[in-house]
Amino acid sequence: MSARLTVTSCRPTGAGRPWIRAANAMRRTLARGAVALPEDRRGLWTGLVVGDDRDEPPEVEADFQAAGLTHLLAVSGQNVAFALAAVGPVLGRLGLRGRLVAALVVLGLFGTAVRWEPSVLRATAMAALALLAGTLGVEASALRLVSLAVAALVLVDPMLVHRLGFRLSVAAVVGLALWARPLAARLPGPAALRDAVAATLAAQAATAPLLLTLGGLAPASVPANALAVPAAGPVMVWGLTGGVAAGLLGGPVAWVLHLPTRLLLAWLVTVAGVAARLPLAPVGAVPLALAGGLAWWAVRRKDARRPSPRSLGLAAAAVLLVPSVVAAAAGPRDLIDDRAALGLRLWRAEGVTVAALEGGDPARVLTALRLRRVHRIDLVVATGSGPRVLAPLAALLDRHDVVTLAGPARLDVAGLRPFPVGDQVRVGPFTVTSRPAGALEVTRTGDT
Repeated sequence: MSARLTVTSCRPTGAGRPWIRAANAMRRTLARGAVALPEDRRGLWTGLVVGDDRDEPPEVEADFQAAGLTHLLAVSGQNVAFALAAVGPVLGRLGLRGRLVAALVVLGLFGTAVRWEPSVLRATAMAALALLAGTLGVEASALRLVSLAVAALVLVDPMLVHRLGFRLSVAAVVGLALWARPLAARLPGPAALRDAVAATLAAQAATAPLLLTLGGLAPASVPANALAVPAAGPVMVWGLTGGVAAGLLGGPVAWVLHLPTRLLLAWLVTVAGVAARLPLAPVGAVPLALAGGLAWWAVRRKDARRPSPRSLGLAAAAVLLVPSVVAAAAGPRDLIDDRAALGLRLWRAEGVTVAALEGGDPARVLTALRLRRVHRIDLVVATGSGPRVLAPLAALLDRHDVVTLAGPARLDVAGLRPFPVGDQVRVGPFTVTSRPAGALEVTRTGDT
């Protein structure tokens, strides 16, 4: 299916509504202040604060996904909570009704600034209901708030139930409401660490059925979240306060104001990078179900006949980690024309890997290679030469060891071997032949 767009006239329609202009002004101010950050950190910072992930380096995005930290890169419910926390000192000086009105205005402006993502809709609706309940003096549990918020949103827009971000957000909140406190009461260690680990476990358990549809659960996500989330919170709060000041003042002042941001972002990138490189394979449904059963047994009502919660917790961790380590140690399997991601095809046999890169999203390409445990690539063939190919190719070359790179002669990349139509390359058991229109023919020795 194709379509054609013809522009017959173009005219200004005005500067936009006041709240739209205010939200856009805030985004521009934050972007001006972010110039004080290193170039490879600006996209991560704007993604954490306002969900603007356009300039996030694909390597960082892929590492966060491998570590189970993707929710930090997009605006979520916690951003809404941090937005209210940032203006908390001002709201505290207002009366009860004035506080409600001002908080609702802040929620509206923040939601407009971050483009009303599904998770933001859920969190904003819950926050508005909680503020209203507090003003009226009505008690409302988290479960009641999320139930009312979801019911209202789905009545307004029934299609929200098909948005993965909305479903993940609702599931995580329900998990936190049901299991975070009982888990924290059973875990050993300092209260801050117990709360962080319990919140991560509760949210992961509730969202696990949805995450399994995306390729499995990352075993490193629990420690990674416990280490990263406490640092992500200050980044978000400081981004909405010090980040705005940095954008207004600029220059050396912005550089000084963003010193804490630099340190916190470096910590987040380090945690994600280390977790992504752990030799662990994604966990499937069976180990996850067994570990969940053991964890439930550990936090249920005390029973003299059951093992200690610590023993059950260690058993649950072993059920998750042992299959993951064994699968990773078994090494990669052979692949024959595996379409790992949109724009990437893979062949692997006898320890030799061939990749055909047609384009696509750089982060998705890196994620597909990680899931198939591809590190060294013996031959990469670029089938095009435009920006659609150059961006993922640059990310691939930066992250992976490539022995031979082939492609069109007009592709301006160092070390490229021209690969005209009709030419052949032999690599291990594979023979790769260039065909017209960027097509490739890959045959394996012995195939007919």
